[in-house]
Amino acid sequence: MEPLLEWNRAHGCDTVDGLNEIVKSGRIKSLIDESLGAYEASLDAAASRVVERIEAGDEIKMIWVSGPSSSGKTTTTVKLTDRLRSKGLRFLMLNLDDYFWPLIEHPSDWINDRNYETPEALDIQLLNAHLRALLAGETIDKPVYSFKEGRRIAMKKVSREPDQILLLDCLHGFYPPMAEGIDPQVIFRLYIESMNPLYESAMMKPLVEMDWSGERLTRFEDVRLLRRSLRDVVHRNHPPLSTLLHWHYVREGELFSIIPLKGLADYVVNGGMPFDLPALKPFFSGNNSIWPEPSSLDQYASFLDARIRYQRVSKLLDAIEGLSMQQVNDLSLIPGDAVVREFIGGSTVRIPHNE
Repeated sequence: MEPLLEWNRAHGCDTVDGLNEIVKSGRIKSLIDESLGAYEASLDAAASRVVERIEAGDEIKMIWVSGPSSSGKTTTTVKLTDRLRSKGLRFLMLNLDDYFWPLIEHPSDWINDRNYETPEALDIQLLNAHLRALLAGETIDKPVYSFKEGRRIAMKKVSREPDQILLLDCLHGFYPPMAEGIDPQVIFRLYIESMNPLYESAMMKPLVEMDWSGERLTRFEDVRLLRRSLRDVVHRNHPPLSTLLHWHYVREGELFSIIPLKGLADYVVNGGMPFDLPALKPFFSGNNSIWPEPSSLDQYASFLDARIRYQRVSKLLDAIEGLSMQQVNDLSLIPGDAVVREFIGGSTVRIPHNE
């Protein structure tokens, strides 16, 4: 964490006030370029770490990319594999969403929400058996899951060639039962989380008025909530209120089987950028804001987590100087392969089908 904070301090973006000044003074382009340069350098280092292990004698057969929701796993996975392919490595990608239990197996709460954020939402026993079978050279009958129907609708034959590395993008990829019985020497684990150390503005009063315990960092998960809210609107037709009410499941899952297992990683990548909040702000402010009105939470009085989170994120949004929508849509300012493009739109990263 300290190296990330030092980087932000050196670039004058370690506080909300400092970040706002960069936006208002027209210096955001330089910050974007340098931030993305640091991110790309970390991916170069991660790819080198994979190659180093192979050259040291480890027969890497499986790469897990894991991390909390909306950390940038998709873009990072594509960029990492592009680097490794250029070094002659070959991959077999598996869509682990196909291992979800049927919808009928997921109990719903009183607002008809379901917890898909736990590792047990997946058929771990079947997944583990299939992974071990593929590593042993066997052909599997992989399920094909339809989210529209909420069930498995078909089976597909899948086999792995001897020189192919299994590529697995999964929230809970480090959860021990996933890879039970598989030699750790054949596994490379990459962890990604959106981690941008940013101190709150002096104008942001704490929710508990008597809490003046000093400077406080904004919360990484709040930025991810904004990212996911945008993604859910575009790709799942879920309003941000639904994402907000669901977020307690997200936090419960990541605090149980994602973040505590970060220490198992062979390499850690930061998917959070100092310019994320200014780039996200236009979608959550103004006449076209997708952020819920305060009154929309009135009927959810018992959802204390959502209500506290809503107040905190609203204060953060109010404090941030946002980019204009014209700037957000400008690919010469924010490149199409930037992680945040997964969420604000305009991504030029080609996402291969996980077949």
